Amino acid sequence: MPRAARSISRPLAVVWFLVIAILLFIYRTYTPNPKASMATSSKLSEGLHDYLKYVPVIYLHDDEEFFPSNMADFLLYVEPYLGLEPLKHAHDRQLTLDNVNQLNNFGDRGTNVFLTSRDDPSTYPSWMQGNKPSTAGRSDAVVPVVFVKRTIEDKQGQDIQVVDMFSFYFYHFNAGPRLPKKSSQFFGDHIGDLEHSIVRFRDGKPETIFLSRHASASIHTYESTQKLGSRPILFAGKGTHALYGIEGNHEYIMEDKDSTVILDYTSKGTLWDPSKNLWVYELSPEQMALTAIEPSDAPTSWYEFAGIWGDKTYKEDDPRQDVVCGVPKWVNGPAGVPYKIIARISPGMNQPEKVPVSEPSVLVKRPWGT
Repeated sequence: MPRAARSISRPLAVVWFLVIAILLFIYRTYTPNPKASMATSSKLSEGLHDYLKYVPVIYLHDDEEFFPSNMADFLLYVEPYLGLEPLKHAHDRQLTLDNVNQLNNFGDRGTNVFLTSRDDPSTYPSWMQGNKPSTAGRSDAVVPVVFVKRTIEDKQGQDIQVVDMFSFYFYHFNAGPRLPKKSSQFFGDHIGDLEHSIVRFRDGKPETIFLSRHASASIHTYESTQKLGSRPILFAGKGTHALYGIEGNHEYIMEDKDSTVILDYTSKGTLWDPSKNLWVYELSPEQMALTAIEPSDAPTSWYEFAGIWGDKTYKEDDPRQDVVCGVPKWVNGPAGVPYKIIARISPGMNQPEKVPVSEPSVLVKRPWGT
């Protein structure tokens, strides 16, 4: 090789060496270590990951038609209304979980905004069917799990620390009860359905579990529940998705109970394992502020929406509307997650044995099914 070529190649080699060294430094500095990332993502705030092994599993009825759903998907099929009238100024934007809270700028700070179906619900469009879980129990429907740490009084009036683990189960549609002898007669159908359970922990151990259903609920000791490993087993009513602790038929409490018997039907049908698809959050009970834990970029704006996740009750003169057993056929969709949490961090949840008989929440100490 000529001397001139050698004199040029040596500086080039030095330059290339420096370039490669710099690139390696940048790569190692700014590229996440997979093991470190895994460790960070699996370590929830203040050990909350220890509680996730108690996330309930749910059995849906054998004949269920309306399965779990994503709130994000739901927004693709609805548009904002003020009561029963379209919200004109908000119709041009596509709603997402990151901007739905902007609807709080309309009406009465968003409280009278209804996410109303674009389709006629009485035609039962296919999107209302949701996402049937796989044979392994996984559904595409994400379940938000919200942890609330707070201080309550025990039976002796002493302050104690508890952790409430809320799990929220969303469905595109709630099929209300059908009359046993005339299935064409029903009441309580509504677009959007939001059920929830709460596992309460004291000293890191599960103590009680709260189950929502219709306008009522029940509170049970953790020991009394059926379990899959450490996880409570719940049963969702066919169509209504009301939560129970044992399969079988469950009677509604109707005003005209002597003449009308209405049942919720549950069975050990399709297994839904929410732990396979979670968003985990922590809530400050003082500010009612939601913080995403895992994934850390999980959306939070949906939580701030103050309106209703579904249609408003149709008027009496609407051809779809009727009254059955004293209840309209078509009723309001559900209020959002904040309303559920506010309603449950109350004295009735703190000391369920003190809840009056007229209230829906009761403490059941006996094993379910006995």
